[in-house]
Amino acid sequence: MDKVTQAQEWYRFAAMDLDSAKYLLKMNPVPIEMLSLPAIC
Repeated sequence: MDKVTQAQEWYRFAAMDLDSAKYLLKMNPVPIEMLSLPAIC
């Protein structure tokens, strides 16, 4: 696996994590796991 392919794979993982966090933040009530995370903005 070359460096470009490896970087693309890590980018996909990061995008999935971000999408999951956005989904959880839209839930009402907000899951307790999200309340304990530091603010991103």
